[in-house]
Amino acid sequence: GAASSCEGMPTCIRVEGIPVEGVAKQSKCGNRVELAATAIFKVPAIAAAYHTSVLVCGEEYVYTPSGIRHHKKLQSHLGVPTECGLVGYSKRSGIELVNALGPHFKPGTYDCVLKNCNAFSDMALFFLLGLRLRKRFTDLEQVGRQAGAAGALLTRALLPRNYVPNPRAKDFTCEE
Repeated sequence: GAASSCEGMPTCIRVEGIPVEGVAKQSKCGNRVELAATAIFKVPAIAAAYHTSVLVCGEEYVYTPSGIRHHKKLQSHLGVPTECGLVGYSKRSGIELVNALGPHFKPGTYDCVLKNCNAFSDMALFFLLGLRLRKRFTDLEQVGRQAGAAGALLTRALLPRNYVPNPRAKDFTCEE
């Protein structure tokens, strides 16, 4: 049956470029779900900042200050992401993803620390597959939230000088 055809499927593989030629976008297991990540910068031994997005059947879904964006192909990484891989197969579609998460990721609610592309990718992976985004992709955000005043100072030092927390994002959490 369909369940047995999914046995042995990799849960995470490294893929060079997207879309992957010759790899099915859909299978008996459902819609192909991939994670794309690009390292923006790293502070050795402390944190790294990433831009992430989720692909469903090769189409990109990403959260921006304008809300959830859908692109027919990978484009928000401005080239090839530093990491990209198959996460799994979902019975849910990209349209279902936008319909479910759209009310939580409205235009004007983006914040580069509190509610960003990584928060969206985390919730998208959970909605599609019941999996969470690996913590290493949200290191910088975690430092800013959990390390108190020292973490806030470090995070602010790495952000643009004109950064002001978005009051529409201050109470957002992926844990609800």
